[in-house]
Amino acid sequence: MRLPHTDFATKVTLDSLVKKKVKYENADQNYRMTLYFLFFILAAFLINSYWLINSRILRVDELYLLLTKDILNFWLIILFTLAFCWLVAMKKKSGKLETEFEELRSEVIDKSSDFWQDTSWDNRHIVFNMIEEKYQINLFFDKD
Repeated sequence: MRLPHTDFATKVTLDSLVKKKVKYENADQNYRMTLYFLFFILAAFLINSYWLINSRILRVDELYLLLTKDILNFWLIILFTLAFCWLVAMKKKSGKLETEFEELRSEVIDKSSDFWQDTSWDNRHIVFNMIEEKYQINLFFDKD
């Protein structure tokens, strides 16, 4: 990454910040795709179950047997369970990566006076604007 008015340590820190942002965005997108897949499986299960039950009046135990003995519903239940477990794992990973990214972003904001000393302090807004435009990372102020 080519950044004007920065020294090597600042470039490394900002590069690390950008990498963490990309990792977080990828994990968040994986979470959303898993969520969509989970909804698709649930919809397929409900449609198939409705199709099986449509013209029958059943007791609860017969309903359970009917839904689980159908091979398609059985695999949809297995897929739903696996997708739900994967969703939980993706949510934890996404949350962890978001926390790491926000901590590093806050650190960059807090230590900006160390990164841009003397005359380069007046030019830091150029770097901040570049990062915000290219990577959508706001370094002007902390949320907290």
